[in-house]
Amino acid sequence: MLVLGVFFVASGVGKVVDVPGFIEVLKAYGLSGGLVPFLALVVPPAEVLLGLALLTGHASRGIGLLCLLLLIGFTAAFAYAYFGKGVTDCGCFGALEALKTQPMVSFGRNAVLMLLSLRLVVRPVQPGPILHVLQRSSWWLVCALTCAAFTLSGISYASGKLRWGPAPSDVGKSYQNLPIANFAPVGPGSQLVVAFEPNCNSCWNAMENILAFARLGAVEGITGVATGNEEELAEFRRKFNATFPVQLITHELLHEVVGEFPAVWLVRNGRVEREFRKLVPSPYSLNLAPSPAATPSTKPAAPPSGATAESR
Repeated sequence: MLVLGVFFVASGVGKVVDVPGFIEVLKAYGLSGGLVPFLALVVPPAEVLLGLALLTGHASRGIGLLCLLLLIGFTAAFAYAYFGKGVTDCGCFGALEALKTQPMVSFGRNAVLMLLSLRLVVRPVQPGPILHVLQRSSWWLVCALTCAAFTLSGISYASGKLRWGPAPSDVGKSYQNLPIANFAPVGPGSQLVVAFEPNCNSCWNAMENILAFARLGAVEGITGVATGNEEELAEFRRKFNATFPVQLITHELLHEVVGEFPAVWLVRNGRVEREFRKLVPSPYSLNLAPSPAATPSTKPAAPPSGATAESR
């Protein structure tokens, strides 16, 4: 009970605070469509519920069966992603980076956890007097924490990875020292570096402003790093008439480097001058482009009030 409970609480909490990251994991597993956000919102709080139930002594046959089914589903999906697509991070613990393990270790751990779950299905724990009291007095706590997990999951889905304290900024840093520089090198002068997904709604919303930086002369060029495949990128280029160079890398790798999309760095002479995440303002609002010139009026001037028809 203790081992399974700790695993599911840690796994659920790590995903709850980074639902966008879990969405990327599910996409890397090969899932798509409306099922992806549904699973990303429901599965992490469900893991928290199962873990709390186990830690408070609710080790029934039904709880064990749910744990077993979840572990079988996770393991099968990761096996498909690992052997079929080369994905090496199972994403089991979401934002809890310190708990990441190598693929074979993840498979071995899941096998042990499945055996423990099967043990609960075959021989549920019979509560003694102390455990029985704990079960009866802890349901309100389990329900309250599960509701909190669902709430945080929704907030994380809407606003991106939850952070404790302000997000670290790259402004003022040497661009060459940033991880993104390994995939999008820049030259002298001013460049806009964009990390995005071709099918990301937030990226679509920001793309007109991103392209405006080059069109209006706020930067000398744009370079991009994206996930997806050549077909998705080609469709993206047609949609936005985007011609800047793009380096394609895996969902897993770009999410590890960036965290959320789109991510944009304005680099001038090798240093990050500005940085934007998810929302990218217009270069006009940043005073990086000249204001649009007023269009001269073509309407002829009115004649003087005293002019006659002949003089006109």
